[in-house]
Amino acid sequence: MALLSSHLQVRPGLLHCVLEAVVVLGRSPRQNLIDYLQPGILIEGHDSDPPNVVPMALDALEWLNLVDLDANECVVPIAELDGLSSHELNGRLPGMIRRNMLHSEQIKNADDSPCRDLVDALAWWLAQDAWDPPLTYGKGGQSAERRQQQQFPNGPEYVNATKWPVVLQWAVYLGLGEVDPGVEVAIPDPTRAISQIAAELTVGPYAAPEFVKRVASELGVVDGGVARKRVTHSAVVGQLRRDDGTEVLSSSLSLALKRLERLGLIDLAVEADTEQNVRLELTLPPGQANQVVDRINIIVRENGN
Repeated sequence: MALLSSHLQVRPGLLHCVLEAVVVLGRSPRQNLIDYLQPGILIEGHDSDPPNVVPMALDALEWLNLVDLDANECVVPIAELDGLSSHELNGRLPGMIRRNMLHSEQIKNADDSPCRDLVDALAWWLAQDAWDPPLTYGKGGQSAERRQQQQFPNGPEYVNATKWPVVLQWAVYLGLGEVDPGVEVAIPDPTRAISQIAAELTVGPYAAPEFVKRVASELGVVDGGVARKRVTHSAVVGQLRRDDGTEVLSSSLSLALKRLERLGLIDLAVEADTEQNVRLELTLPPGQANQVVDRINIIVRENGN
């Protein structure tokens, strides 16, 4: 079982709604929750069996360690969720799912994880050129289908026509992508996710590689992350930038750092006396020279943190 195969219909919105019901109802028998949220009367008259979306969502919540199933087959929300209002849940859930799904400790040694296929698909998507991202699955030389065939001619297949829109939905929900209003398609841009990670770090300067390492620990799908390395090292040599100690950051991570600087959350600095091996290069749009960075300063925020 996996999120992008047997449980493809579990989208972020469905997951949120089912979890909210679990939090409100508290400890409840699993079958009672299913009967309550997906009553049989709504599906009478169907010629084929309807998708069991509520059981699938409950499975996913267990996989993500957001609920527990006790010995009596009762679903119990984790203590961190107990008593949260709908508004509070809406604000905290994306970050909780992202942490439980993408933290390096969750990804490594998890070959059989039900979230593995989605995690690898997100890592593949973030490895694409953010300045010229695939805008459709098929049609055209720059499509996701074409790029995937070039990068992995013998597999694996991270996305297909059915999985492609689901991966984009998850990317936006988890703060790993943003919808470009000009093309109305999500592009690789982990600004929101990284801003939340930076907000939890102590204010002050960090060596650029150390900052990226901390981000990669929380987001295993970006440069240096466990899933990112797994994906890029499977690609045909020269098709994807490999995380093998290179000092040049991907365009998606570079875009995020530049946006965070414009938002006044970080400062990208270079010092003349810094050793060459602690410098990183940001990949900027075509026509612009890469920007060298050796220090990333987290700036004091309005609340004083």
